[in-house]
Amino acid sequence: MMSMSYLIVKNLKHLVLSFKDKSETLLKKIQEHNIDWMHACGAKGRCTSCRVEVVKGGEVLSELTQSEQRMRDLGRLKAHERLTCQATFREEGEVEVRIPKMCQFKHMEYGEE
Repeated sequence: MMSMSYLIVKNLKHLVLSFKDKSETLLKKIQEHNIDWMHACGAKGRCTSCRVEVVKGGEVLSELTQSEQRMRDLGRLKAHERLTCQATFREEGEVEVRIPKMCQFKHMEYGEE
């Protein structure tokens, strides 16, 4: 059995981050590793600039927060997307994500995958 959870960012050189603390948001872990990541509203769940497209394993993430549900209701967050400032791991496992083009920084090198 896996002792940690893993976030794999497929189009950012297959970046793999491990999580011991399930209550830690995806964005917090990304920032701990000094990775530039868009989050225009200061991680308050109000803007969707930190969103990711979930490719695989979304079932191990937490339920949608009120902020994420509000963004979905407004049509600003698609069914396969999550906000990294809101999402945490619900259980151990792996989640594969991609950073949408509109959420990518110009100075970062992203792949196609």
